[in-house]
This record gives sequence, structure tokens and C-alpha cells, in this order.
Amino acid sequence: VFHKWMPPEAASSINIHRVYVAAFCFLNS
Repeated sequence: VFHKWMPPEAASSINIHRVYVAAFCFLNS
């Protein structure tokens, strides 16, 4: 969703964000 308006170079940041959110949810489950 975010990649539709974010520059291509931000793709890596989105992947890092996804990993962070996944880890956050995992630690709080």
C-alpha cells in the first residue's frame, strides 16, 4: 500500500518496518 506513493528507495525501509511490526506483535503475543 505504502509503496504506491513512496519512492522506490523506501522499499527497504518498508521491509524493515514490517519485520519490526512482526517482531513487536510476536513479543507481545
